Amino acid sequence: MHKKTFIALAAAGALSITALTACSESSTEPRVSKAQQCGNGLSAECLVGAWNALGFANKGTKATLPEFDYSANPGKLTFQSDGSFSFDFPTAAPAALVSDPDCNPIRGSWSVDGTVLTLSSNARHFDNMSMCLGTSTFTLVPEVNLNDVPGSVKLSFEAIVLMSKATNEKSIQDYSTEVFTISAF
Repeated sequence: MHKKTFIALAAAGALSITALTACSESSTEPRVSKAQQCGNGLSAECLVGAWNALGFANKGTKATLPEFDYSANPGKLTFQSDGSFSFDFPTAAPAALVSDPDCNPIRGSWSVDGTVLTLSSNARHFDNMSMCLGTSTFTLVPEVNLNDVPGSVKLSFEAIVLMSKATNEKSIQDYSTEVFTISAF
């Protein structure tokens, strides 16, 4: 009788160790950092997450435009893995944009095809991009940079898109880019 009990206990112990080992193996897999996800440039994997909207920068020099520097209180651009996005304006953006319940947040859908990012309005998300931005689809070739902001991945749309109504100055709109960052870790 003791022999059967010992065999049963040994089998139960072996199963427990196997279960614990299986759990520990899956939980010790290294987490992929945002820097690794964005290491080859634009991809869906790279975009998913909440990006800080820092404001506008000069396309050529990449220097932030002081009157559109929202880094102290950034907005938030969130790309969801289901293909939807939302954009909340920075609190220091023009008051008319921040307080407009129809345009803050802006919602839509997104997709990546090679180096091209498409942002679109989509009734499924109850968005109003065309009303808030003047068009319902934007096709962009953004720049992803791992070296500009230490500890961050930087995303530049190479155009003014989400905050286009922050200024009607053509020279700013033509020569500036919206800039976003996310932690590289």
